[in-house]
This record gives sequence, C-alpha cells and structure tokens, in this order.
Amino acid sequence: MAAAVDSSSISSNPWTSGAGPISWSHVASADSGLQNTIGLVFTAYESLPAAAAPTWGGAAMTLVNDAFAGLGGVYSVYAIVNPTYSTSGTTISFDWSTGTSYHNGIAVLLTGANQSAILDAYGDASQSASGTFAAALTTIADNCLVLCFVYNTGGATVSAGANTTMLSGTGESITSGRANSVTTPAGSTTLNFSRAGTPNWYGVLVSIAPAAGAAPKRQSNLLLMGVG
Repeated sequence: MAAAVDSSSISSNPWTSGAGPISWSHVASADSGLQNTIGLVFTAYESLPAAAAPTWGGAAMTLVNDAFAGLGGVYSVYAIVNPTYSTSGTTISFDWSTGTSYHNGIAVLLTGANQSAILDAYGDASQSASGTFAAALTTIADNCLVLCFVYNTGGATVSAGANTTMLSGTGESITSGRANSVTTPAGSTTLNFSRAGTPNWYGVLVSIAPAAGAAPKRQSNLLLMGVG
C-alpha cells in the first residue's frame, strides 16, 4: 500500500492578519484504524516570523524542510508521526507572535507513509505572470506520493491540471494538491494548476515514501524465470 491522503484542511480564516494564535479543526475519515499515519502542516507567512512550531491535537510538530522564501513570503512544512485524528475534528494551531503580517496554514493527514524518513524529497518552484503553474519534483524512492502547497497572488479559484487532484484551499491565495498517482519508477513528477488572470505563483513540493515493506520492488523477468 502506497502513501495516500486521508484528509486535508485549511485554517478557518485564511490569511489572518496580526499577532496571535491561529487554529482550525482537521476532520479525518475515521476515528481509528488508519495505518502508518503522518500529519503535515504547511505554514505561510508574509515575512520571516518569530513563531512557534504548529501543534496537532496539542502535540508539538517538527520542521522537516528548510524555510523557503518566495513572492515576499516564507513557507515551511512540519510533520508529526502517528497524530491523533477524529471524524469530529482535531485542533491544528500555531502562534504568530510578532508584527501584523498575514499568515495561514494547511494540514494534510496521510496513511501508508514511511514514518522513519518522513520526506523522501522536497523542493520549490515559481512562475511569473501566468494563468498556469507547473511544479516538478524528482523523487528518490519508488512509489512516492508528491504533494504541492501553492501560493498565488491575488486570490482566485484554482483548478487542477494534468496529473493533479486539488486538496484544500481551492478558492484562496494559498492552496494545495497531490499527484493523481504515486511515482514509479522514481523520477520527476509534475503537478499542474490554473486560474483566471496572470498571477505570480510559488510552490513547495514534498514527496512521501510508502511505509516500509508496503511496496515491493520490481523483479527482473530473468529472475522470475529462474535464470541467473
């Protein structure tokens, strides 16, 4: 079983301005029984913040990628292994402690994920003055799922293009999507987004490997025939 998105959510007041905490409820597909789970939270700030790491159900999260900067903002991805989850909602929060800059967050709950090496790969992409945005990432392991967290100037409804399924935030400046299928063999995968107008785009991409032993490696036909 490869990694898959169980559920996603966006902060209740996208692009909240001013100092103080921001929080929202993340609703999962089940109350129990999900296997090899990882929670990811993508945070976006208008400028480099003095902010605490997000919490998932009150538990601290860990920064799993460098803080990327683009289009005047700062973007990070945090993770937690075996997070709490519920069909009635789990609180996701983080604290913006200084200034009046805008800030926002998106949460994703994944199942079937490798919990030892949380991110297989990560990177960023940008596009200026275009109605479309193509963001590519090269995976390292076989059968990885690629996600993309996207910011676009102006804020308008964003639609999925080729090889892309929208997640949370389709009508906001900040949005997210996943590849339609895992990448096999390992290599470059491109996610595609579009919207009206010609905004500037910036995206942070991550790939999630399958849980250990979940995806068997390909075997040579000669070995299957007993040759060699």
